[in-house]
Amino acid sequence: MKSTLHTVLVLLLLTISCKSYSQTNTPKNTTQMDSTTQMQVLIDRFIVPAYAQQEFIERMQYNRGFISQLNGFIGDEVYQYTDSNGNLIVATVAKWQNQQAITNAKSAVFAEYERIGFNPADFYKRLNIQMERGIYSPFIQQ
Repeated sequence: MKSTLHTVLVLLLLTISCKSYSQTNTPKNTTQMDSTTQMQVLIDRFIVPAYAQQEFIERMQYNRGFISQLNGFIGDEVYQYTDSNGNLIVATVAKWQNQQAITNAKSAVFAEYERIGFNPADFYKRLNIQMERGIYSPFIQQ
């Protein structure tokens, strides 16, 4: 089950033992910040049917281990709960130094998938896993 979550995170691209990001690291003049210099957070949410949980977790663990070695990776976290239908709901949060780090990580992950013969789209379809993804920046209060 752990390996499946690992793989999913990588599919998330990224996804995690989080280093803290303190407010002191946030520049005072945020009006000039953009995704090229600002930390970016990749958040993925998965809905995993009960029968697919072990395989999902194994894949997620593999992915987490892979991305944790990439340049620009700050850290990650994984959250889970089981809904009333027995589905595992997993949220992965991967922090990256900036948008370029995410772009480089995607390339590295896709190359790794090709190397090991893994197709994420087929994986999700075969196991009926639903995924939502977003890239977020720290909230800047105006």
